[in-house]
Amino acid sequence: FFEFGRTSRFFNREEKEVIQETNIVALKGFVTSFIQYRDGLFLKIDIASKILRTDTVLSQIRSIERDNERQRREDIERMVRDALIGRTVLGLYGNYRYWRIDDVDFTKTSGTFSFEDATGEEAERRTVNLLTYYKSKYGLDIHDSNQPLLVHRQTRGGRLCYLVPELCVATGVPEDMADRWKTKVANFCIRNPADRMADIRKMTSMLLGNPEARAQCSALGIDIRDEPVTFEGKVLAQPTLLFGRGERLSNNLTNFKRPFYEDAGPFGWAIVHFRDFSPNNLVKTLRDMGRTFSVVLEPPRLYDLGECYGKKSVAEVEDLLLRRLDRRIEIVVIVMPGQIKSAYKTVKRICCMELGMLSQVVMATTLARKGYEPICSKLLQQIAAKRGSKLWIVERPASLPAKMMLVGANISSDKGELSRAVIGFAATINSTFSRYYSRVVFQKRSREIIENVRLLFKEAILEWFAHNRDIPETIILFRDGVSETQEFALKTLEIPQILAAFSDISPDYRPKLAVIVIDKRITQKFFASEGNRLVNPPQGTLIDQVIVSKNYDFYMISQDVKRGTATPTHYRVVYDDTEIPPQVLQELIYSQCYAYWNWSGSIRVPAPVQYANKLSLFVGQTLNDCLLYTSPSPRDRQKSRMPSSA
Repeated sequence: FFEFGRTSRFFNREEKEVIQETNIVALKGFVTSFIQYRDGLFLKIDIASKILRTDTVLSQIRSIERDNERQRREDIERMVRDALIGRTVLGLYGNYRYWRIDDVDFTKTSGTFSFEDATGEEAERRTVNLLTYYKSKYGLDIHDSNQPLLVHRQTRGGRLCYLVPELCVATGVPEDMADRWKTKVANFCIRNPADRMADIRKMTSMLLGNPEARAQCSALGIDIRDEPVTFEGKVLAQPTLLFGRGERLSNNLTNFKRPFYEDAGPFGWAIVHFRDFSPNNLVKTLRDMGRTFSVVLEPPRLYDLGECYGKKSVAEVEDLLLRRLDRRIEIVVIVMPGQIKSAYKTVKRICCMELGMLSQVVMATTLARKGYEPICSKLLQQIAAKRGSKLWIVERPASLPAKMMLVGANISSDKGELSRAVIGFAATINSTFSRYYSRVVFQKRSREIIENVRLLFKEAILEWFAHNRDIPETIILFRDGVSETQEFALKTLEIPQILAAFSDISPDYRPKLAVIVIDKRITQKFFASEGNRLVNPPQGTLIDQVIVSKNYDFYMISQDVKRGTATPTHYRVVYDDTEIPPQVLQELIYSQCYAYWNWSGSIRVPAPVQYANKLSLFVGQTLNDCLLYTSPSPRDRQKSRMPSSA
């Protein structure tokens, strides 16, 4: 076994799956660590998989150049950046470290780039070029001296690290891989509970049967049991969902094709398509689905762009949106052919940034492959939600405080600007948690906390006042993207700013506050016994004993996982003066996992933080090189001004 970087993930070079007719290889290994829980020291062990390309990143770059040799050089460089930025690569040298690619620098090459290297006992600095460095330190020859360099920006300090594409391979499954090969990769990586536990037992027996490992544990006074720890969990009741026409759904929450709880009314819309796509079936299916959801669809305005000629047709889409589209239209549906899939960003940027118009993009190939009914069902739900319709409402836990605001916040990277991060912020502003105030702000990437959190909370509370003529008495923040090492900064820097925002509203205003950190990137797995076999725990499973810390934390499995092994979500309550009983808080969290309108069922996290995540990712990946439009500050709205005694 060998370790990739410092990840505590170890892989067996011999146990791998070569995906025939592709450049993909899948490795199998395990991840392990010791963790101190409330009931003692535990060894955490799980199986792991890693997907690697067999060709280097340089091969990918040269392939893009060959396939687009007639294009302008700047267009080719943009294609390379689009293909690589945000991807993770593995360095094929040293300790096989992972690197996230933040840019591709075409002004520097492997043959001309030099840097200062500290060597020797006195760390004397000397200037070396890449060719000499890799030959002397790793014994590697760089054969292509004219390749551009990959750029990684360190999270702390922002220092740039340059990588040689020839010495790196990409990880993960390529987006353009055929579905049949994706299925084969998934079959290798995704394991059901019984098979996963069999692999874990096999790995545990191998480790515990190693005399050297036993001796090291004995020297440290550690005795590892052969069997995994067992304990009883709890299962929360499914929430009640409210739909239109008085329909209530309390059990078997799977069929969401029901009348909308509240429809925003008729709207003008348009379909933009190319000549090889007939919109008649799309319009008919959408109108049929409208009857299911109790929505009346007016006939759309149709725009036929003629034949699709690749990049030339992208310009046609731009011209239509900017110059010929009827401005009375509220939402435009664009049916995109597969050959101009990259035009998605262009469409979204124009509609969001220049027109202020709602848009929905659907791929013609997706309609053909998956069928019209399932796609149109989801398409109509998304259109209705964007216009302000309430698709369904999740009934609140009975003993929840009345005037409550839920907030989701997340930090993600900006794909277009290496030095900054994107903050997504979403706060509920009504009693049913179905209407949101949202904002996006930028800040320096190296920051661990949300710098503008004071302003964001102040504006959210003012927005609440504008809609309710009242202010929330209880606020719960679901904070994503905070590791355990960053909790101290959250407690000492971010939470005090939130409390200061309350004083900004009024010196006497002090609502109850709970701050809950959400961690989805965990390797803990739980198994339920069903007779003589192991299965996934049922939906709504709660674990709040044995393997929790001495603080206020718990795990929850909110999804019904049919394939593979369920991964729980870890909730850490780092601040709480609400006096809400843990059971009620857990019921609230579980119920909000059903409140995300882009999924018919429950998701892994509560809806407010999911909306914040989607918002920051959309801006960071799609609108990253544009000036952001944000809704007017409530401070600028006469109706939003708080009375001095509030």
